[in-house]
Amino acid sequence: MTLIVAISNSSAAGIVAYEGFEYVSGSTMNGQGNSSMGWSGAWSPTPFNATINDDLIAAGTSLGFGSLGTLGGSVLGTSQTAISGLVRNFATPFGQTNETFYMSVLLRPESNAGTGFLGNYFGLTFETSANDPELFIGRPGSADTWSLERRGGGLLVSSGVTATTGRTDLLVVRADLSANSDVFRLYVNPQLGAAEPAQAVPLTLLNLGVISGIGLYYTGGFAVDEIRVGTTFSSVTAVPEAGFPVLLFATLAAAVGRRGRR
Repeated sequence: MTLIVAISNSSAAGIVAYEGFEYVSGSTMNGQGNSSMGWSGAWSPTPFNATINDDLIAAGTSLGFGSLGTLGGSVLGTSQTAISGLVRNFATPFGQTNETFYMSVLLRPESNAGTGFLGNYFGLTFETSANDPELFIGRPGSADTWSLERRGGGLLVSSGVTATTGRTDLLVVRADLSANSDVFRLYVNPQLGAAEPAQAVPLTLLNLGVISGIGLYYTGGFAVDEIRVGTTFSSVTAVPEAGFPVLLFATLAAAVGRRGRR
């Protein structure tokens, strides 16, 4: 499969992992991974305490967000009566040295907050080998706003932006990792193609250690698309630019190689 995305060379240079969810519509995400780069393997079980692993289903259309470059797919998860999700590990984990990285993702609520099992929470986690502490990014069970939270509850910091059912929002997380503590900042719907905003929602956690991958973690219905991980804010919020098509897989392969040799 050849994946070409029209994106500026300068922006693509900072991307180290990408998932556009361009899979056969109706297929389960468990075991998938061909339309992406920068990971060590496919989506697989299991985030912390998740017992349902086959509910995440590929959809045939992208969520879309303004002028953000997207592929043709997304993924849907339905409300469950138990913790659900999948994990995907990075080709090169983060946190082995002091470093900063960014992650962006498109999320759309498909369930109402505060109802259902554990409040219909959904979002992404930064997975660690120790399982605790871990960072949760999304709509928690105890609030209806996009938030950062220690996975499992506690230390919740809200963005103040309501996660509205049926509306797609762009979430960008900045992670500043150090030996003593890790600081995370959340931006909701930042201006595409602009500089990193001066203001963000900060959350300081004890050192997470090595961040090995990303989890899709939920009990409430939601849709997810366009996971980007990069070394700069611009790399995960890039706007396609006519005349600058690049082979994204080639860019990612080079970036992963550089990180692996550091």
